[in-house]
Amino acid sequence: MKLKLGIVLFFCVMVFSACIDDLFDKKEKGDEIFDSSLGFDVEVKNNTLYFPSDEAALKAIEKLNELEPAKRVKWEQKVGFVSAQTELEIFREQIAKMDSEDDINQLIANNADFLIHSDNESSGIDSRIYGFYRYITGRKGIVYYGDFMSRVLDNKLYTTVLEDLVGIETICNNVESIDSSTTQVEVITLFELDENELKSQHIETWSVRNDTLQLFIYNSSRNRRMYYRAGFWNTQLARSIAYQEQKTTWYLQVFACNGCDMSNFYYTLNGSVYRFRHHAGNAWNIEVPDRDYMPVFHGNPQPVWDPIGPANYHSQVQNFNTHYNYDIDIRLHHIIISQKYRNINNRWVSATGDRAQVRNVYADVEIGFDKPGHSTKIESRTSGHNLNSAYNKGYEHKDDHQVYRGNVSRYTSKPIARFKCVKGDLKSSLRNNVVQKFEYNF
Repeated sequence: MKLKLGIVLFFCVMVFSACIDDLFDKKEKGDEIFDSSLGFDVEVKNNTLYFPSDEAALKAIEKLNELEPAKRVKWEQKVGFVSAQTELEIFREQIAKMDSEDDINQLIANNADFLIHSDNESSGIDSRIYGFYRYITGRKGIVYYGDFMSRVLDNKLYTTVLEDLVGIETICNNVESIDSSTTQVEVITLFELDENELKSQHIETWSVRNDTLQLFIYNSSRNRRMYYRAGFWNTQLARSIAYQEQKTTWYLQVFACNGCDMSNFYYTLNGSVYRFRHHAGNAWNIEVPDRDYMPVFHGNPQPVWDPIGPANYHSQVQNFNTHYNYDIDIRLHHIIISQKYRNINNRWVSATGDRAQVRNVYADVEIGFDKPGHSTKIESRTSGHNLNSAYNKGYEHKDDHQVYRGNVSRYTSKPIARFKCVKGDLKSSLRNNVVQKFEYNF
């Protein structure tokens, strides 16, 4: 795919998501775009997609993934959106034309908010946005749908409800500072590398994890290799609240004499200092551990309360540690890439002219984990999938097959889809067209 310079310039003038600001003014400025031409409803504003539901967002992923890149880019231009997938493709084209490793490293450094090094990709780069989410998010990884907002960044999914304004602002600006005691944000690990779970056999260069299979076949005399990878791309979006924990905070409210400054008075409890805060008029509030608790105050002089307005207590209920139910779409994604070694900058790049094919790929899959109150393990099976059945030449062949579509409650921070057994047949012109079988059990 060749993306024209005009498209690149189009990207440069796009304004990326203003995140929390858009939540309130997107209906007022009149510059939003509504579209349903691909079979799903979506509103586009400031390079961010707003879907009416998680079902619409998952449908969009399916449709945009099926489109040829040129047609996808044409749709994006029409609605005023630049997907993370399209940006990644442009960066990969730029890198393909570079001959200096320093230039490549500088490009990645200049776009560190979006790009990372990756030895698993022929271009040597990948985005910080995981899997199919790249089709429905811009480079910040943000999407709105129904009553929820999510951001995908560095293999993690951050989700909260639209009413959680502090949570949304934190997700947009600094995910490292998320506090479950003050926000309703839930964080799920989408893909977790755990070297203790690595299982490998050295047949040429085969490497199998219980969530990913990787295979390199080399022809050293020609400086060529074929790279086959199969794994699960899991996409999930919140559909409802499973349960919420609530915290009740009590306040003592007093009415000070006219003009009295109560901020000078405080009490201590368990090493913490609590001070009065002005509420309105002569009213001042101070947090207390429970109803009817009367602190011993410090300060000089002692506080003077207006006898006309006696002290009283009131409470504020806050939601925290919110857990969500998720709709999920689990797919077995596999890809064959033909590569040649580029001596100019000592790296592997895509190459045409070789043939490779994978047939009869079967996989028994375990989805989720049994954890009462959180998640239930699901068993599924893929059957007889083929990749490049016609055995055509080409530098890349890829496909994905649905493994499971349904819903789960909150689960633990491990990969949600894992191989129990995977097997298939591999054929490559680098091995004189000999069919080699592979099978792994876990």
